[in-house]
Amino acid sequence: MNRERAMKILRYAFLISIIFLVSFCNDNKMVNQPSSQKAMVISLTADNPKIEAIIHQINIDSVRSYIDQLVGFFTRHTNSDTISGERGIGAARRWVFRKFKQLSQQNGGRLKVTYHNFEANILGVQGLHRNVVAELPGTQNPERKFVISGHLDSRNRNLRDSVNFAPGANDDGSGVACILELARIFSQFEFENTIIFVAFTGEEEGLFGSRAFARDLKSQNVNVVGMVTNDIIGNIVGGSGKIDSTSVRCFSENPTDSPHRQLARFIKLQGEAYLPDFTVNLIQSRDRPGRGGDHFAFYEHDYTAARLTEPEDNLNHQHNMQDLPEFMSFTYLSKVIKVNAAYLATWADAPVTPEALNVEKISGGLTKISWSKGEEAQEINYILAFRNPTSVSYDSLLWVGKTNEFILQSLEPYPDGLFLSLSAVDKDSNESIFSKEVFIK
Repeated sequence: MNRERAMKILRYAFLISIIFLVSFCNDNKMVNQPSSQKAMVISLTADNPKIEAIIHQINIDSVRSYIDQLVGFFTRHTNSDTISGERGIGAARRWVFRKFKQLSQQNGGRLKVTYHNFEANILGVQGLHRNVVAELPGTQNPERKFVISGHLDSRNRNLRDSVNFAPGANDDGSGVACILELARIFSQFEFENTIIFVAFTGEEEGLFGSRAFARDLKSQNVNVVGMVTNDIIGNIVGGSGKIDSTSVRCFSENPTDSPHRQLARFIKLQGEAYLPDFTVNLIQSRDRPGRGGDHFAFYEHDYTAARLTEPEDNLNHQHNMQDLPEFMSFTYLSKVIKVNAAYLATWADAPVTPEALNVEKISGGLTKISWSKGEEAQEINYILAFRNPTSVSYDSLLWVGKTNEFILQSLEPYPDGLFLSLSAVDKDSNESIFSKEVFIK
């Protein structure tokens, strides 16, 4: 099987050997299950040619050109000029709209490009505002949607200044460049599930664009499986002077077993599988102290969401006239875009996330873990994730094949209990986001 060949067995599986009601074979770390299925302790590896092809196409020069164009609009303040063809938020959003349209035309009209309009009073100015949206419809499950965003608006030190220079190269030209580059490449392919690329407006003044968008999605009962915003993802020099070009922070709402944290773990798993020398640091907070982003709007409407941002904030180049391309690392920004490509492409072809696990105490002090199979049961394999309550990430992954049950013998290595969740894997090795965690003690 594709996944069984592609996944490598972890060398140090002693912890799992204690937990499971099984005996490991000495040579291959295989375990025998009641259903005669084979279970294997695994780590994810980059084995999907489609995803590798997408990542390979991410181009530094392309990304840089987007940033230069966005900075060239002088200011993208939410209340700035909407008439000029060269300056202001109006010129910027029309350029993004045209760019999405161009990408669509180059790829058989796959991207459905629209403005999302909403009325709002922002800083005392009533007006019509527009998010720019490009939807890549799924071929099999178009109703299952994932939103990925950056925010188009910029600001300088004076939040009300809609006239003077506000370059916004990193905040958040980097996020808009991310979605443009992903749209450029993803539109060359077909995916089973739907991806929505959005450039939000009004973020700096209070998440106006994302709140209007999430509100309208909810009112229409749109099935948004997840949302990730990329906000300030292009700088490697922190305010402390520390340089970090090998990690990105991923913020998600508490508690530790929330669906938001499960999304963050999925981002980490897939991102690090395809970029093994890059780390996705899971931060146990919805955002930095006193700060926020467009993912908040999706929390408010009961959607699962997370945020990616650079390793350390540098306020010398945020919300001022020094947020310029020369202070960014385009090599680093391209790596973060690759992380986005890895998890997004995996999700876009993945099966539905399984329902929560069932837990049953059975004779002999054993614990039976079971789950319901989906409609594509004949084609689906499963992975169990094990997490210590003190761990942020998964401690171990176990490939259990097509079975729908597993037996635990002992929780001795986990005196404080154990979190378990389940991922569905299709015949092409696309893993779903893991299910809601269940706690066993």
